[in-house]
Amino acid sequence: MSKKIVYWTGFLEPDKEAVSKEVFELRRHFDGSFVFGMSKYYLMKHSFKERYFGGAFTLS
Repeated sequence: MSKKIVYWTGFLEPDKEAVSKEVFELRRHFDGSFVFGMSKYYLMKHSFKERYFGGAFTLS
């Protein structure tokens, strides 16, 4: 039985940020896993093919 895992990261840019890169590597390793990101640096970012989704988030 394959594991389905949801990962959370602050950035969805694996070529620019180390933790994001590690999260995306784990997503590739576990089939069916998904990455969710929240950052004030983008309004919305997603790819169903690459299995990630991110949205804007700020604390007031």
